[in-house]
Amino acid sequence: MIRAVMLTNYTVTTVAGQTASGYVDAIDGSSAQFGNPNGIAYHPSSDSLLVADSSYHLIRSISVATRSVTTIAGYNTHPPWTTNSGFMDGVGSLARFRSPVGIAVDPHTGIAYVTDESNGALRCINISTGTVLTLAGSYPATSFGYINGNGTVARFNYPFGID
Repeated sequence: MIRAVMLTNYTVTTVAGQTASGYVDAIDGSSAQFGNPNGIAYHPSSDSLLVADSSYHLIRSISVATRSVTTIAGYNTHPPWTTNSGFMDGVGSLARFRSPVGIAVDPHTGIAYVTDESNGALRCINISTGTVLTLAGSYPATSFGYINGNGTVARFNYPFGID
């Protein structure tokens, strides 16, 4: 469930989702379900909230105007969900993540940056095309660590937050 807090009067409002955990996109945000939403970021050019749904290995979008929920990157079907995790660059549902947790948006370019925790990688998504690319880290992520370097030379140890 995604909730908002108004800082002026501390009113809490549900933006989208239910108390039940699950994977459901919906035109009506109150019918949507999330697994484990970790990161959330505002995407100004699409006027949407982007959500890293770690349990289902997806990047989801919530329209601010309509509160509809859609999946913009990653692929999932109902049981078994874990078979749809992985590591693959691609467009939309062809891309694969393994526990995306952090998400941030560059307001000038509209590019979203995602920490793909269990792949030990930093990924980016062009929201207008849905294209997912790996910026740093390597697959298979069998060599987690702390190595400075460009692109696939760099190593991370379960990257989490991004800002």
